[in-house]
Amino acid sequence: MRGLLSSVERKNSWQLAEVCGDATPYGFQHLLGRADWEADAVRDALRHDLVPHLGSLEAVLVIDETGFPKTGRHSAGVARQSSGTLGKIDHGQVGVLLG
Repeated sequence: MRGLLSSVERKNSWQLAEVCGDATPYGFQHLLGRADWEADAVRDALRHDLVPHLGSLEAVLVIDETGFPKTGRHSAGVARQSSGTLGKIDHGQVGVLLG
């Protein structure tokens, strides 16, 4: 969370590792690509940490994914994939947003 909420411009594994004081991005890559974890336990831990900062026990956080149309080779994660934003399979990125 500290890395994702930091002011670094690009939120890739290398940048997140650097801002968190890690020498390599391998921990982030493992977490995102190969680690087994319980979604409910992560949700509960996140709620425990965030509730004091939300200002109200009735506050709501919404997590959703969205697609971004992209072409070229300079953006990470660009691939032919299903995008609800585009309504078809095309080149793009998928981002998960928290609001």
